[in-house]
Amino acid sequence: MATVKDSTTWAIRALHYSELSDCAIEKDVDRANVFATHALVYATLAASGVEVHYN
Repeated sequence: MATVKDSTTWAIRALHYSELSDCAIEKDVDRANVFATHALVYATLAASGVEVHYN
């Protein structure tokens, strides 16, 4: 059975990385920036409607 990663999946990941960034900002700004970048990438995938199908 194929697994699909769709806009909902990307949006959930974007929120997850956004939360990680918020938590990390107090301790390590560079790490928070990495998490924020991941969130931006996943938000872009969600907005663009990209779907990934794999087995």
